[in-house]
Amino acid sequence: MSLDLNNPAWDFALEFYGQPGMSDACLTLQDQIDADIVGLVMVLFCWARRRQSLSQQEIATLASAMQDWRAATVLPLRRIRRDLKSARADLPQDTKEILRSTVKKAELLAEQIHIAMIFALLPPMNRTVPVDDLGVVIRRFLSQEWAGDVPKSCQIAIGSIVRTVALSD
Repeated sequence: MSLDLNNPAWDFALEFYGQPGMSDACLTLQDQIDADIVGLVMVLFCWARRRQSLSQQEIATLASAMQDWRAATVLPLRRIRRDLKSARADLPQDTKEILRSTVKKAELLAEQIHIAMIFALLPPMNRTVPVDDLGVVIRRFLSQEWAGDVPKSCQIAIGSIVRTVALSD
């Protein structure tokens, strides 16, 4: 199996995450409801660039296919990077920052691979399915991971994402 790491979904992810407020909005969703931001970015990519609204089943299929990679690679690297953010008595600060920077690069590469893996599994572009409202699509995706009421801060983050993606469309 060969993966195209520099695919249109990766370009979209970099563009999206670079928009003002998007990193904070994504971190809010990630930290408060454990949202899979890579999965969310792929749902946004499908909506904005491919004119596709992924169904609940398609989202579930993609999430299931990527669950092992996320659990075994992305999440442990993120945890290590975050753990290294705090001062450590057993490690000089400059050494810790070198290690943290290396782990951060590895986490970003793991996310790029994650995006490439999902990109390879996306449904064909030639299907004729109506494009749903972006807010509906985001909530459909988040409902895979979060069954409770969405906190107000996450509702605000979702609104910010909807506005940003809709304007860049």
